[in-house]
Amino acid sequence: MLQHERRRINDGDTANLSIGQGVLLSSPLQVAQGMAGIANGGALPKLQLVRQVQDARGRVIESSRPEKRVWLGVDAKAIETVREGMRDVVNSGYGTGRSAGLSFTELCGKTGTAQWGPPSKEQRLAWFAGFFPFENPRFAFA
Repeated sequence: MLQHERRRINDGDTANLSIGQGVLLSSPLQVAQGMAGIANGGALPKLQLVRQVQDARGRVIESSRPEKRVWLGVDAKAIETVREGMRDVVNSGYGTGRSAGLSFTELCGKTGTAQWGPPSKEQRLAWFAGFFPFENPRFAFA
């Protein structure tokens, strides 16, 4: 806050940042990694560009295993509450992400809107991020 706004953080900033608003900046890759951290119980995964290498016959020559990069340090019960809430966003009758529901898996998600550019232009971007399946998550996205 000191670097970008030249002032100390206040209670209003804390409230805004907790819901992804204010001076918070993140890339889709960072958001997807955060979703993976929520999906797997609180460990942010180490990012990898290549999962495996195959020969011309499709045999796996080299494969990488998922690695934990850093622990979020959030209580397991809190993580589970967020996971269940993200499931409801897509799979309940009142969720804001109902249209993302899939017939073959239980997708979990979070809808959002981001502001960008000068405040006078009031430009918005829609976001949708999440993971699936709810039980034993394998994929995270933004």
